[in-house]
Amino acid sequence: MHSGALIAGRYRLLDPIGSGSMGHVWHAQDERLHREVAVKIVDLAQASETVTAERFNSEVVAIARLNHPNVVTTFDAGVEDHLAYLVMELLHGESLAERLRRGPLPILAAARIGAEVGQALEAGHAVGVVHRDIKPGNVFLATTGAVKVLDFGIAESSGDGTDSPAALAVGTAAYMSPEQAMARRAGPASDVYSLGCLVYAMLCARPPFVGVTAVDVAQQHVNVAPVPLRQARPGVPSDLDSLVNAMLAKDVEARPSASDAAARLRGLASPTRSDADATAVLPAAGAVAAVVLPAASAAATAALPVVASAGPEATAVLLTQDAAAGATAVLPPTPPVQPLVTSPLPSSSQFPPVAPAMVRANQWTPPAASARPQFTAPPPGRPTVTTNRTPPGSRWFKRGVIGVLVAMLAVVLVGAAWLGLQKVASVVPTQPPATASPSKKATPTPTPTPKPTPTPTSKPTLVLPTMPTIQLPPMPPMPDPGRLALQGAVDTVSAALDSWSPETDAERAAKQQLTDSWATASDRILAGDKAKQALTQFSNQAKSLRNSKAISTADYATLTVALQAVGLLL
Repeated sequence: MHSGALIAGRYRLLDPIGSGSMGHVWHAQDERLHREVAVKIVDLAQASETVTAERFNSEVVAIARLNHPNVVTTFDAGVEDHLAYLVMELLHGESLAERLRRGPLPILAAARIGAEVGQALEAGHAVGVVHRDIKPGNVFLATTGAVKVLDFGIAESSGDGTDSPAALAVGTAAYMSPEQAMARRAGPASDVYSLGCLVYAMLCARPPFVGVTAVDVAQQHVNVAPVPLRQARPGVPSDLDSLVNAMLAKDVEARPSASDAAARLRGLASPTRSDADATAVLPAAGAVAAVVLPAASAAATAALPVVASAGPEATAVLLTQDAAAGATAVLPPTPPVQPLVTSPLPSSSQFPPVAPAMVRANQWTPPAASARPQFTAPPPGRPTVTTNRTPPGSRWFKRGVIGVLVAMLAVVLVGAAWLGLQKVASVVPTQPPATASPSKKATPTPTPTPKPTPTPTSKPTLVLPTMPTIQLPPMPPMPDPGRLALQGAVDTVSAALDSWSPETDAERAAKQQLTDSWATASDRILAGDKAKQALTQFSNQAKSLRNSKAISTADYATLTVALQAVGLLL
């Protein structure tokens, strides 16, 4: 597959998003409906286990039955030769796995997300579909606030008994049920167990069982009781602790149904609860998105001796930066301040009695120590926050401010260059200077011959000297205002690149790559050598690096604003 290829006569592949163990996911354009979609392509001939077109189609039919707001929507599917394709909605936000890298979630947020995942499982179980791989990487937090369950592509129909024992152990070791770890058939209760592991991980930032190898973790699922939730996360309500404990029961029959678990989690997510850390923080919406896929490494999917992949594992999602969860400071109540008591002025025979007035400031006597307000410690059970840690979002805020300043600088440079040159052009003469014409040489009038009479002679005529010719120097050509404005916009792009502060090797490499490319592109733009083509090529290069997460959202937004200023002048 390559960019520009047409799938099923309507889906034009644009950019690769990522790869899973059994397929590749592309950002594509539906040319019939004119919308962006995600297309997963699976090479049936190179699958890790025997996957026939019939099996792929049966799984697609099972997925299509899950028309639920908490399940990623499937638009189309089919098989062409040995390539199977699955067309899905393109999501914007981040996965729960990305969110957990920043730490545990507040209690209400974890309960709400768990409830929505439970609702998706409830819908699947109602039509006989078991997910079998519930984990943070398969739960997506959309920028709209919705929760989507991904990768039902490895789900199976609970009524189909044709799968091999190797296919029965599919799942991720950290979230795998005991029956899956023992290569037994997974059922609806297996998904409930995985949901319990998911809620545990949201509250503790780690699953209930961890180990050196996937086999070690799987054995703990079978033989070891997890650390109680209230011990791992103090402050968790007792009813939430008991619910998670029931969901993690080794006995399949002791676990609640997905419907019951979802209902109880919804009740725990009620905003009327007074938990100390019950403030939910969800991902914030962004203007520019990046692409992320569930990991396909051994750390993501358990590599048990009996495990083999059973279907497509990669789902396309778009990522934006979000605000991290913050603590809420609780201040103790402040007692009322004692009022200042005043006394009336002494009466005088010259003035009538007056009402009491406030004394001057230098006559005020401080109240007694017993009357001063006393600040007491907060009531028991209410934590105080005394940290001066810089909020995680401050770095993104600073970068956003830099982007706005760069954009404003570009506008000021363009406007100042244009207005200044217009004023200069208005005061400079546009016609060539006139050459002073020489004055005519005066001819002296001859003096008449004096007569013998005493008549005086006439006065001589004054002869003026010849004026020299003044040759003004030629005026230099006026600079083109449009070119000066374009030069200012090009310099703004360079300033935007210089303002980046990369933190990783990938970001540093991306900055150097774009700086070198812009040096070449800017020369072409200023020289008028296919300027628009050079600008488009550079913009596409920056977009590609952003999609590969080599550029932060704030840096990419700053660069985009500066590039738009250049494009307006071309």
